[in-house]
Amino acid sequence: MHKLIKKDYNKRTFIFKEEKKKLLIKFILYIIKINKKLKNKIFYKSFISNNNNNYYKSQIKNRCIFTARSRSVLSNYKLSRLTFRLLASNGLLNGIQKSSW
Repeated sequence: MHKLIKKDYNKRTFIFKEEKKKLLIKFILYIIKINKKLKNKIFYKSFISNNNNNYYKSQIKNRCIFTARSRSVLSNYKLSRLTFRLLASNGLLNGIQKSSW
C-alpha cells in the first residue's frame, strides 16, 4: 500500500472515531452555564491534550485510490483525472462514454 494512502486512511479513521467524542463534549459544555473562557479551557484540555495525533478535518486531502495523486481528483470516483481518462478510454468504467458533438 502506498505510504500516502495509508497516512490519509489513518487520518480519516482517527477523525471519524474522535468526532463523536468532540461533539459530545461540545454539547455538554453548551448546556452548562459557565464562563466562555472556562468552557474553551475545559474543551481543549479534555479533547486536544489527550490525543497524540492532532488531526483536523481540514487536513484530509482527496487522493486517487490507484496512484495516490492529490491533484485533480474527481471526488465522485476517487480517481485522478489521468487515471479516470485511462480507464474510461479502455472501457473499464461502466456508463462512461467519450463525448462527441
